[in-house]
Amino acid sequence: MMKTLPISHVDDGIKECIKNAKSLLDLAKKLNEDHFEKQSIIIFYLALEEFGKAVLLRDKKKFAEHKEELEIDTDEFFYDSNKKIKAAVRTIGPHVEIIKPKSHPMKPESSNLDLENNEFKMGSCNLLFIDYNSSDGKWIQKLSDFQIEDQKKPFIVLEKMLKKWDVIF
Repeated sequence: MMKTLPISHVDDGIKECIKNAKSLLDLAKKLNEDHFEKQSIIIFYLALEEFGKAVLLRDKKKFAEHKEELEIDTDEFFYDSNKKIKAAVRTIGPHVEIIKPKSHPMKPESSNLDLENNEFKMGSCNLLFIDYNSSDGKWIQKLSDFQIEDQKKPFIVLEKMLKKWDVIF
């Protein structure tokens, strides 16, 4: 069954997504300040995902208005973490990502985020910080080369974008 949302409710949904993204970003910054840097990445990506949901809601609303429809279909993106993150990155730019593609922990087989092929099941988000290497029988840290400084710019970039959207919606 297709899940739809009346156009008249979309702006409220966007506002709630922005509000939630701001709250999650504040929590991520607090975790970072308290030296829980890796844990703050998880919360940061949840904030980024919420912003992506707002972007997709806006885009769907514009398309539906153009076609003079009264509802939007949310099935194709509402529960898909990858589509929401991709929409956020597309809107803000690649400098919002903390973890660069060569060391991204969200794709188990190659440790490279593959948003194009959407290899995760709908709604999944698998952040691998520690994994088992069966070839040598050792546990490995996926983000061992992660630098705390890598988080500062993306936090600021997302925060600025959320402020802009807060004014618009």
